[in-house]
Amino acid sequence: MYLVVAVGLIALYYWYKRFFEGWNSQFLTYVLVGIGSVFLSFPIILEAYLSNYDYRMWIIQGPDPFDKMGGGPYLLSKAAGWLIIGFGLIIIGLQLKIRADKKSKGN
Repeated sequence: MYLVVAVGLIALYYWYKRFFEGWNSQFLTYVLVGIGSVFLSFPIILEAYLSNYDYRMWIIQGPDPFDKMGGGPYLLSKAAGWLIIGFGLIIIGLQLKIRADKKSKGN
């Protein structure tokens, strides 16, 4: 799944380069950085949610994908994935902004 997300982020970067250079890159930068910030906050929200014993037991006793949420390796892999996706979106957004600034100064 993480490989699919990584390929999607790279495709977004090159797709923007090919098709959307005429667009206002500042808007796309703000969108990517905003979504990346939301992904960075997911591990904190999940930890705050699972810190309550009642919620934790309710989730662990649920159906198949949720019953693994009590284990440390599962939570660490999800948190690492969200952090990688969040940082990836922020980096791509800032790279697009830097590229647009260089292009506008060059013309």
